[in-house]
Amino acid sequence: MRPARARRAAWELLERVDDRDEVGRASSRTDEPRRCNAASCNPAVPGRRNSLQVQAVVDLRVATTTPHRPRASRIERRPMTEQLTVRNETSVPILDALSDRWSPRGFDANHAIADEDLTAIFEAGRWAPSASNTQPTTLVAGVRGTATFDKIYGTLMEFNLAWADRASVLIAVTVEHERDGKPLRWAEYDAGQVAAHLSIEAQSRGLHTHQLGGIHVDALAEALELPAGRTPITVIAVGQHDDSDAVSEEIRARDSSPRSRRELSDFAQIER
Repeated sequence: MRPARARRAAWELLERVDDRDEVGRASSRTDEPRRCNAASCNPAVPGRRNSLQVQAVVDLRVATTTPHRPRASRIERRPMTEQLTVRNETSVPILDALSDRWSPRGFDANHAIADEDLTAIFEAGRWAPSASNTQPTTLVAGVRGTATFDKIYGTLMEFNLAWADRASVLIAVTVEHERDGKPLRWAEYDAGQVAAHLSIEAQSRGLHTHQLGGIHVDALAEALELPAGRTPITVIAVGQHDDSDAVSEEIRARDSSPRSRRELSDFAQIER
């Protein structure tokens, strides 16, 4: 999946794909990854959630240390860093983790996510709302350099192969659509809540996320050996943003593109 010609093909596809916002190394180690759910990663965290239903299976082998018109976001360069600060224009002040959230493709390939941050991200997802507390979501994650990371990366569509290998973590979001012969009608809605919550927690910790729709679903399910009835619906790349020359010019150009949203009056119709 990783030769130079594949990367060239990825760039060609990347230029044709307009997914500006959300959706758009090979490892020889064979030792078993350390697996944990959100509670056992941090036993001190109490919770009522059923860790058998909402669990994060993680490969941690190498983890270390006034109607409003939609204006373009302001992008500022932070002094002494290679990151961009995105200030999304909002009609009223909202939480920084929400107003500053964006989805870069340029990630720092040398950044190693801390165990504390990774556990907190999963805890945020674990406590997302769930219809009738069915908790149909399971996360399967791999830190960069692990076999699980490579499995997830290898099932991405070509335009995502051009950049996702630089992320610190890749998280596959999977859902159970049926239980005891009954459909879980809101399963994918619940999974979206999990993705949103963990993304905001990551943002609050100085990390960034990019949610990918460009995945080969069947190949990912097979690579992760998911049980029957459990389906991957998205992959989330997590890491620290990098705007240095280490990131390709094409990616840096896309990351610096203005962002906008529909007018608030169009987005929300409110009778006061």
